[in-house]
Amino acid sequence: MKSKTHIIILHMKEIIYTVIFAALAVILIILLIYMFSHKKTEETMAAIPDYAPGVYTSSINLGDAAISVSVTVNKDGITDAALTDIDEATAAAYPLLATCMADISAQIKENVPLNQITYSSSNQYTVSLLLEAINNALSQAAP
Repeated sequence: MKSKTHIIILHMKEIIYTVIFAALAVILIILLIYMFSHKKTEETMAAIPDYAPGVYTSSINLGDAAISVSVTVNKDGITDAALTDIDEATAAAYPLLATCMADISAQIKENVPLNQITYSSSNQYTVSLLLEAINNALSQAAP
């Protein structure tokens, strides 16, 4: 039985490059883990509202009509949003207001944050008007 001895020649440059690239890969993995875990912490902290409990109102001017949007807030967050002081003529002239507010209110009751409320593209302007009124009312709730 003959055994041939194999000699492997490694250049020091190749070993150094391999060690450097391995160290960079480990640093990159640690950095990615830190960035994504830190972002989730910020999101959970941002999700905790800091409002004074109560009912706050904001108004929307649509032509000659002024419509009030009331937002109910407790210590845990927003509990409800509704249209108030809307007469029948305004409701008939702007039929999407009531349906969009009902959709927004349903999502709020499911604890969906205001910046994540979903809506169809055909209602985007009405929903953005209502969300702006809700945010204006919430600005009064900030301590």
